Amino acid sequence: MEKRYKKKTYLIIILFVAIAFFAGILLGKYIETKEQGDINRFMKHLELNTESFLVEQELIGITQDCSLAEERITSLSNELYNLGIMLGKDDAKKNLGKDTYILLKKKFHLMQIRTYLLYHSLEENCETDEQVILFYYGRNNPKSKEQGKILDEVVKKYSVNVFAIEYNYTSELTFLENYYGIEEPPAVVINFDKINNDLTSYSNIVNLIS
Repeated sequence: MEKRYKKKTYLIIILFVAIAFFAGILLGKYIETKEQGDINRFMKHLELNTESFLVEQELIGITQDCSLAEERITSLSNELYNLGIMLGKDDAKKNLGKDTYILLKKKFHLMQIRTYLLYHSLEENCETDEQVILFYYGRNNPKSKEQGKILDEVVKKYSVNVFAIEYNYTSELTFLENYYGIEEPPAVVINFDKINNDLTSYSNIVNLIS
């Protein structure tokens, strides 16, 4: 059972690394103007990180190097923050262009999954008290908005890492949704194995992470 699970994990890693690399190639075709030079350099940096990720993941698995996993999580978290700021601006889609914005958002989702999987490695191989929640939301979905508010309250009082991914955003990212059997938004996966395909109350979440 454990061997089969590891194979599935490696398959997921290989899939999203390949997707990220392909997305980077496409993005390069869109980024041609001088004004977008900073974005181009930023994306090249992310692609280099993507190529190194699989090697690092294998090294972490072989050596169970907890410090390496923690350093990588810190690095990815910083990149997620910077990319999140870029995408979160009100005029982001207008300034970046529709196609560039869509590809950057895909990259943001992929980076979240990368970081999520590293936390999974940390949980399996190291002594850690990290709490992790994978949150699938729907755009313009009232229950998703309510779930987001609940998670905001949880984060204010507890040390929890939340990864928010738009449900069915793109076909390239549905492999993780299928893996967990996510049926519709909102849905949460708490600490990698507690799955709820519905609005989850504050008290239920706290009970599961306590």
